Amino acid sequence: TFRDIYGGILFRCPSLKQIKGEYATKDGRAWIKNNTMYVFAPAELTSYTVPNGVTELEDDLFHECKNLKELLLPQGLLVIGDYAIRFCSGLETLDIPQTVHTIGQCAISFCESLLELVIPSSVTRLEYDSLSGNSSLTSLTLPDGLTHISDYVFDRLPQLNKIIIPSTVKFIGR
Repeated sequence: TFRDIYGGILFRCPSLKQIKGEYATKDGRAWIKNNTMYVFAPAELTSYTVPNGVTELEDDLFHECKNLKELLLPQGLLVIGDYAIRFCSGLETLDIPQTVHTIGQCAISFCESLLELVIPSSVTRLEYDSLSGNSSLTSLTLPDGLTHISDYVFDRLPQLNKIIIPSTVKFIGR
């Protein structure tokens, strides 16, 4: 019986097809405890819908899911953890729900096929390196109410051709 499991425990297992156990989802693709999704089995998937009721994506959850083209996040999601959606080079579609208030450091980074991203109005801070390396990103929408942009958030975004920094931003890092 697991007492605790930490994000990233199986993040470099691209051939993982199924997870079994007390907290595994019925399809065997995820391990969820206390509304936090900790483990994902990415093998052969190009699209995945995070189950309703999940409020947090643990650190490193979708790290290096290179075949994933579409990731659907549920309304009610609150936190995208550190490195949660990183090096997903095939990811083309990611809609962040309006309920998300925290986007962790390096959370949505190096998703080289992602063309556009809208940060919801519930987010007030963008953490260190949170959006860096999305080399195909051409459109980025930042919300009114955003107050803090940490270091390197916009690093390595060579295709980004327009960004409007809201007047509510009080701090911009390097």
